[in-house]
Amino acid sequence: MHSDSTYTKPYLTVREQVTLLASRGMDVGDRAEAESLLTRIGYYRLSGYWYPFRERLVDEIGHAMVSSTFLPGTMLQHVCAIYDFDRDLRTAIFEALDTVEIALRFQIGHTLGRRNTFAHRDPASLNPAFAAVRPERTAVTRHQEWLVRFDEQERRSREAFAAHFRAIYGPHLPVWVATEVMSLGTLGQLYDGASEDDRASIAVGFDLLGKDGKGDVALLSNWLNHIRYVRNLCAHHSRLWNRSFDVELAAVPRIPELAHLTEKSRRRLYGTISILSFLLARITPESEWRLRVRDLIQTRTLELRIDLDALGFPAGWGEASLWSDSYRRDPATTRRIGLLAGLSVASTATLRDLLHSREPKGRRSWLNYLTKHHALMWTSVGEAKFFPTFQIDARSGDIHPLVGAINADLYEHLASTLDDDDRRSGVLEWWVAPCGDLSETPRELFEAGRLTLLLARTAFPTI
Repeated sequence: MHSDSTYTKPYLTVREQVTLLASRGMDVGDRAEAESLLTRIGYYRLSGYWYPFRERLVDEIGHAMVSSTFLPGTMLQHVCAIYDFDRDLRTAIFEALDTVEIALRFQIGHTLGRRNTFAHRDPASLNPAFAAVRPERTAVTRHQEWLVRFDEQERRSREAFAAHFRAIYGPHLPVWVATEVMSLGTLGQLYDGASEDDRASIAVGFDLLGKDGKGDVALLSNWLNHIRYVRNLCAHHSRLWNRSFDVELAAVPRIPELAHLTEKSRRRLYGTISILSFLLARITPESEWRLRVRDLIQTRTLELRIDLDALGFPAGWGEASLWSDSYRRDPATTRRIGLLAGLSVASTATLRDLLHSREPKGRRSWLNYLTKHHALMWTSVGEAKFFPTFQIDARSGDIHPLVGAINADLYEHLASTLDDDDRRSGVLEWWVAPCGDLSETPRELFEAGRLTLLLARTAFPTI
């Protein structure tokens, strides 16, 4: 049967491929060893590594063209050494991707889970645009299309924990389990379809803040897509060295340690290494991965006499704070974001909506009153305020009186020498940390209906 392809080049044996390379000016060294290398790796897989060593010519009308002949001194052994370096790079990148991917799965699953056990299946728990009917498909929503793809992944999963859940509870997994079995692309689509507050909360957890001070949902979405793309390259043993990526990283001028990334850097591996290093400093602060990968690249590129520019390293990259041995996440930010871990939180706008005991026009002034008198607590990250929602009674649409009383008492008790941010953080730390002989936190006791003002003052004498 004939193909419609216009490809006419003849099939070549490995021996003939070695002869062809030699005829084009490559030093193939020992022929038997060269044949062994091509048999192990493959002519076309290696072609991406020898491409930069092909001669550049200019035709008679001034157009640049790439010749099939090689620059003088090009050696097959050197090309294979670059290939081996790239393989080691993929291994290192995959190590970091593994840690980051697991953290992203957890944060997305548990953030949505605080809203609803099956938030991924409930349109009311997601972004209205994700759950709306698509204009071009009047009967189907983006969420419904997403569910079709995810349902197939859920059914196919052979993970022991997934089988256990299905056997005991039925066919569908809670969202914090579901995020462990969906593909990374499906996970990214779920993040894009989550509510604005949930997306912002997840972004803030990784120190990604927009110009408005809120969680930069667009940036995290871009990073998720880029991570998915690079992960697929690594999984398919594709070349990372001297490659321009199809999924470019967004500019990050508001993150000081990443502001030096150039447009070229964001399309090449340097950008990937930089964002992975940034994320790992927040996920596993003790990780030395960024220093190991930095040293690997510096050592091997020097040995191989290849330019860091092929990986997108910009001029002066070593001066960026990200690469200093002492680089750490800002401890104040770490503390404030740590307070939000495991809590359902709301932005200022959403918190006003939760205060439905007041008419819409009066909610802003009521919120201002509650915060001014320290009855309602929040923590700020950048310019954004995040309010733990356990403080609000969903039925009455107002602050829980007990919470308000405890907050005000505790705020006044804390040292007046502390600034407002530290005093508010101190109040929230009281709510989320076990105290004395009790294994439960005040918040857990409160949500179980077992916390009273007297118990708060006796069992937790900070008040």
